[in-house]
Amino acid sequence: MKQSELTILIPSFSPEHHELTGRALSFCLESLKETFNGEVIVAYNGEKTPYPVGQCAATNRVAKEVKTEWIMVSNNDMTYPPGWFNLLKEAVDNWGLLCASPNLVEPRKGAPPFIEHFCGGVGTMDGPPDFDKQKFIKFVETYSEHENRPETVIEDGFNMPLFIRKDVWDTVGGYDEEYDPWGSNSDSDLQYKLMVAGVNPTRVRSALVYHFSNTSGTFHPDHRDAWEENWRYFTKKWGVERASSPEIWYRPSLEGITFKPEWKDKYANN
Repeated sequence: MKQSELTILIPSFSPEHHELTGRALSFCLESLKETFNGEVIVAYNGEKTPYPVGQCAATNRVAKEVKTEWIMVSNNDMTYPPGWFNLLKEAVDNWGLLCASPNLVEPRKGAPPFIEHFCGGVGTMDGPPDFDKQKFIKFVETYSEHENRPETVIEDGFNMPLFIRKDVWDTVGGYDEEYDPWGSNSDSDLQYKLMVAGVNPTRVRSALVYHFSNTSGTFHPDHRDAWEENWRYFTKKWGVERASSPEIWYRPSLEGITFKPEWKDKYANN
């Protein structure tokens, strides 16, 4: 696989609409410019943008126009170190993966699979960013030495960024736009759909990406009602509640689900 065979999609509020998101996006785009020579498309959503209905619709509309064999959907608050593409490519090629995620490094303790290592962040509305890119790059270099390369370590797991073959994305329909406008739980819905299709989402532990985390305000109390409404929609659609942490970050059970689309098990023998 060549970098030219991958298109990266980044759903994002416009910088004019959300200042902290704009800062994070600038770090993200700068890191990709330094480490990736394929196409990168920002799928703007939210007020004052072409796609006011939310991140799911914005991403889906952009994805429909992509002609490359692979796409990768990234959060806008993620920063990429040198070598990230080669590690993901190595895993995809060696294990014949249909989708893969890198492991995340975050500035504070978060979900169980992710690594806590403080390299700064995007700041606050009242303060400047303090992200230390060189500290993160040095950490990646040191971490890779302990991962017994060139063998790439993988495990069952799902998170953004998601590196996925385009025909698989198209088969499951990408994001479910019913989770818009806020999009909470849409990633988990996509994970379940991939598993129903017979795809095993896989995390590449040796490929690291820095995640500033929570820059868009998903878990802010002002958006709690939207989060709960999306949780209820997920439960109605699937017939079961979404798996909780830590199971959701690895391989949740599909026992009891009632959503059984026509493409069920399409990739089960791949």
